[in-house]
Amino acid sequence: MKLKILLIDDDACVRMWAERSLTNAGHVALSAPNAKEGFNMAVSEKPDLILLDLHMPGRDGLQLLRTLKQGRYTQHIPVVMFTADDYVSSMEEALELGAEGYIPKFENYSALVQSIRRIFVRGPLDDLMIGSYGRTGMYH
Repeated sequence: MKLKILLIDDDACVRMWAERSLTNAGHVALSAPNAKEGFNMAVSEKPDLILLDLHMPGRDGLQLLRTLKQGRYTQHIPVVMFTADDYVSSMEEALELGAEGYIPKFENYSALVQSIRRIFVRGPLDDLMIGSYGRTGMYH
């Protein structure tokens, strides 16, 4: 299944590696370096999935997640937090705001592609991927 995936992350290296991995896996990879551009791309490009970094300068990932989930044209788009942050409180807040789950930033981006595949093959986004915080807030 070819998906249009938007990655919103302020780290240019992370964006480059993730884009390459997603494109090599047959997906359409889009990226934005900050919350403002990410929101605008979410509205204009209508991605199938948004991978959202938690910590960015200016408007952070939680603020953007709140805006996306309240937006008329973006509230239906699944958002998965894509971050190196492993604080349970941050993930609990993200889940409460409507995030579908959490994917740690990997050194091996094939794991990223596998996690995304599992999201869409398994069905409900409650059972995300190995190493994710589920809706229970527990680490699997």
